[in-house]
Amino acid sequence: MFGQWKETLFSFLIAVFCFFMIYYFPADDYLQNLTTNIFFLLVIPFFYVKLVLKKDVRDFGINWENKKIGMLWGGALFLFLAVLFFLIIRYTEFERVYTPPFFVKMNFWYFLLYELVLVNLLFLLQEIFFKGFLLSALREKLGYWSILIQSAVFLFPLLIFSSYFVETLPMVILSLLGGFVAYKSRSFVFSYLAGMVFLTLLDAYIIFINK
Repeated sequence: MFGQWKETLFSFLIAVFCFFMIYYFPADDYLQNLTTNIFFLLVIPFFYVKLVLKKDVRDFGINWENKKIGMLWGGALFLFLAVLFFLIIRYTEFERVYTPPFFVKMNFWYFLLYELVLVNLLFLLQEIFFKGFLLSALREKLGYWSILIQSAVFLFPLLIFSSYFVETLPMVILSLLGGFVAYKSRSFVFSYLAGMVFLTLLDAYIIFINK
């Protein structure tokens, strides 16, 4: 039992180290930022799982096995987010604060490039790391608490280093509710798909109503 707790604790510390290195490792542009994210959120966890834990990466959320459960909870997540942010936009001035970059408003192809490349790649890496690696490393010993812990690790630097809480609100909610979807399905795939579709449609809607 002690060995299992030691593995869980060490995996948690590895995850915290990797994530915080993203904020402290110098990156001057998007390409450097992407490279840093790939190294700390994907490469290090992959080799840690394969070489240190000697486990299958499919046990860390990289699978498509529980499709029915995943699609059910992923669909529910998307519908909840759609209704929630429709009400937020309708009754607040959220759309004045949460604004996509100016260049994506100029051309539809720029918008697709921004969403499918810039947003998608970083979001995918975060989902693999938090909903895959970290959540799976904690779930066996901590159960549902693993959802809160992986969300807290993600949100702590985001809320500390960002002075724009409203702009990060979609990611705040996705970190927690997406974690629940990943926990139920034992895969990051369904929370990632629901989150990516939602973020793309949210940006498109914000651009549309601000024209």
